Amino acid sequence: IRDRYQRRVRVSKKTSKAFKAVFFNQITSRFNQHWQLKQHITSEHKIDAGFEDYLSPDWELTGDFVDDLWTLCTNELSHVDTFTNWCSEFSHEDGLIFDFQSDIKNYYEKAYGQNISYHIAAPLLQEIYSQLRTSALESPSVHLRFAHAETILPLYSILGLYKDEFELNEKVNLEQMTKRQFRSSVISPMGANIAFLLFKCPASSSSSPPTRDIVKIYVNEREEKIPGCDDECELHEFAALYQSHLTSSLDSLCRL
Repeated sequence: IRDRYQRRVRVSKKTSKAFKAVFFNQITSRFNQHWQLKQHITSEHKIDAGFEDYLSPDWELTGDFVDDLWTLCTNELSHVDTFTNWCSEFSHEDGLIFDFQSDIKNYYEKAYGQNISYHIAAPLLQEIYSQLRTSALESPSVHLRFAHAETILPLYSILGLYKDEFELNEKVNLEQMTKRQFRSSVISPMGANIAFLLFKCPASSSSSPPTRDIVKIYVNEREEKIPGCDDECELHEFAALYQSHLTSSLDSLCRL
């Protein structure tokens, strides 16, 4: 499955085209007009010897270099909580573009961009459902898992969470960009978490079983509506919604 994933996602022409179109065309061209940024780099920050040849009025900022500057900014902000150095050179609009550029990469590698990018979360969803079902039939229990965005974003996607009506690519307009649901900096920040809770609730009528098993999903401590369910999602409804994923196998994933 790794080789197929790499062929269809990591080196896909579609991913590369979307990434380069947004990153190089919009960001690099804009930053090469910011002579003040270049002056800041050369005068305020120490540059190792050997780079003098690049520090001329004709110096062109490359996309990779600007990306490194943004990384410095985000690290500076997360570790020392300041905008005074590298971050001061970026505007709010710059941040939106970098955020979207990052989302395009995550969209294709970990989410809705390609089926295999999130269908690989099927075994995890199967295990979660099995534990919910066991808790419903037997005694309540708690199961904890720890992972990274490479696990949590595919799980969001296989559940149908944060799915936009449009595809994230270089054709997205400003309104779509700002109003999109799939914003990994919000749904998968540092410390992101997702919880599946099972509630035993009274029956809705005398003809029903004495209790109902209700599934709720919380993302980053906030309840999220389960796509395809009404306000309450019973365990059997949850199973029906994700039946195809609950019955899939790794062999079937390899044939995607």
